[in-house]
Amino acid sequence: MAKFETQINDDASLVMVPKDLLIKERLGQKARNKQTIAERLKKGVEAGTIVKDLIDVAKILKEFGMNGKFTEKLYNGKVFIIFKGLPGGRHIFTGTRYLQNHHKVVSLGLGRMSAAKKMLKGSILTITVFAAIDFVDFLLRDEKTLVDFGVQLAVDIVKTAVAGAIAWGAATAAATTGIVVLPAAVFLVVSIVVSMGVDYIVDRYNVIESLTQATNEYLDELNRNLNNGFRQFERSFMWHMLCQNPNSKACQVYFGHY
Repeated sequence: MAKFETQINDDASLVMVPKDLLIKERLGQKARNKQTIAERLKKGVEAGTIVKDLIDVAKILKEFGMNGKFTEKLYNGKVFIIFKGLPGGRHIFTGTRYLQNHHKVVSLGLGRMSAAKKMLKGSILTITVFAAIDFVDFLLRDEKTLVDFGVQLAVDIVKTAVAGAIAWGAATAAATTGIVVLPAAVFLVVSIVVSMGVDYIVDRYNVIESLTQATNEYLDELNRNLNNGFRQFERSFMWHMLCQNPNSKACQVYFGHY
């Protein structure tokens, strides 16, 4: 016998609602809350990355100002970053030239190779943290399947990779101007804009839901094909094992009940 609970509507009237329906609604609300927490955690990670990049831009501005210049030169097979002007007023880059793989150059993403290294390191870190968040979200939500986890992680990876690659390309182009602060500033702005654009596309066109549905349909079809293949193999195998004489009792019993 179904159990009911009394619920108060917005107009203060009382209504009897099946208890099972209320339980499902509450579980669904909890799942949505957990999903929101996961999304907020990811937004927090992205905000932290933006803050770090802003700090790097501020450091560069403090060292070189808006008009600081640099060039990349090849000497004896090694690429050097050469800063123009006197280093007396600088606190981090106290010299005039540094190898492109110097830790100071790489940490602030100065030069094309350093920008690429910084982008790659940041992308790997972001993807790792996102993967951990997605996995915990998968564990906390009973209704979430491995397909849901895989699709969400794939979207996060693509989003991070696309934003990082486009931002790096823009920063590399900005580096040709020779202005020290411009590549880092361009990288920051472009990565934010591209990331927001990808988020909009994913939400606007229900990319995650569509991919999840398509993946489930593909797996269902694959499972049916595999089952049919195994059944055909079993029939063929049993025919050769039991039905050398089609009139044998074992053959008739097996295929009569198949």
